[in-house]
Amino acid sequence: MTSTLNKHTLAETVVWCSLQVLTSVAVETHEMRRRRDQIEEAGRILQRARSRAERSWFRRDVYKSRDWQQAMLLLEEAKPNSLAPLEGQLRSSVIEPNTPLSRSRSEVERERIVTEVINKRSQLLWAECHKFSDEQVLSESAGRLLTYSSENVADGASRYASRGYFDADDTPPWDTWVHYSDRILVCWVPAVVEPLAQAGIDADPVLCINWADSASCLMAPIRR
Repeated sequence: MTSTLNKHTLAETVVWCSLQVLTSVAVETHEMRRRRDQIEEAGRILQRARSRAERSWFRRDVYKSRDWQQAMLLLEEAKPNSLAPLEGQLRSSVIEPNTPLSRSRSEVERERIVTEVINKRSQLLWAECHKFSDEQVLSESAGRLLTYSSENVADGASRYASRGYFDADDTPPWDTWVHYSDRILVCWVPAVVEPLAQAGIDADPVLCINWADSASCLMAPIRR
């Protein structure tokens, strides 16, 4: 995979991410933990409701069942979409895109958004006199490449599971963006936050985020 990427852009991404303060451990309040317990309980109740419906002739009535209604009330109170304590990581305001990547429906627009982020990051590294050897950075880097497909579903599952590493549209944080083409965004995941990314991948119902070393992840070469 690394041989198909612009190594300088990848090295810049690695360096930029290394300058950020990162953690995979979220410090949560008692209230946040209580809400997570509610969400887990709602999940167990929903599973029970589905199991009962599968054994019944009236499967369509699962949404009217007492269990289903109870689970919905728990989720409404817990507000899982607001539980993202680490969402500020790797989302530097100085290179934030003007338009969220997931809001664009044009391939040209998506490529422009990613390119602008990459260029802003490069200019800032140059202005701050961060000099480095691409080969040395890449040989000493600790992390993995990840791919994100713009064909996603805004269900918030990966955001909740990853403590906010992914957003509600499954988009990885923009500090990590390396390249975009053919509906695929390639990102760098520093080793310290790999557990967050893995949790999001495991929760993603439509498989739009994957490790780039997966056999299913293919990418066209980048041309300088």
